[in-house]
Amino acid sequence: MMRAANSFLMRQDSGESIATAVHILVDLETGEYMITNAGHPPALHWHAEEESWVVDDAQGTALGVVDEPDLQPTQGMLAPGDALMFYTDGVVELRDRDLDHGVDWLRETARAAVVTNGFDKVATQVLRRVPRGDDDRALVVLERLPEGGARLRGRGRTTALPDEPSAYRHRGRHQRRRAGRPLRPRL
Repeated sequence: MMRAANSFLMRQDSGESIATAVHILVDLETGEYMITNAGHPPALHWHAEEESWVVDDAQGTALGVVDEPDLQPTQGMLAPGDALMFYTDGVVELRDRDLDHGVDWLRETARAAVVTNGFDKVATQVLRRVPRGDDDRALVVLERLPEGGARLRGRGRTTALPDEPSAYRHRGRHQRRRAGRPLRPRL
């Protein structure tokens, strides 16, 4: 999937056809997963027994940069009560702090939210603490339920720059998102 997306971007005439992405395959019965990351901020894995978020090591070249991106996926296991978190760079990057500092901030903020309230509103609680800026802010948590199966929880906001309106393709239709309008995952 990532290689097909990369090929598409490489065929574009624009010099601005670069994207970061993360792709996950999950077996909802066993909890086994594989994460492929193409220049996106690292996924986080909640380990219920330790009550901590651990940074996933999947890494790779952003899409649209080279013909054959170097993609190094990871594999793991979601135990019942574990979760995976995916988020946009607007959640962790600020001009005055580096990415590692932002990821550490997210790990601690999300840990406190999960320990206090479970996964019900973790995305909302974290995003309320992210300073508003001119970058997308979205967060999704995939939780493996203790009794089996999984639940997806997420929340996000996108901000369109005044001189560059953002257009997103969604289920085959173009939709414009206005600043502050929530993005909700469709299940």
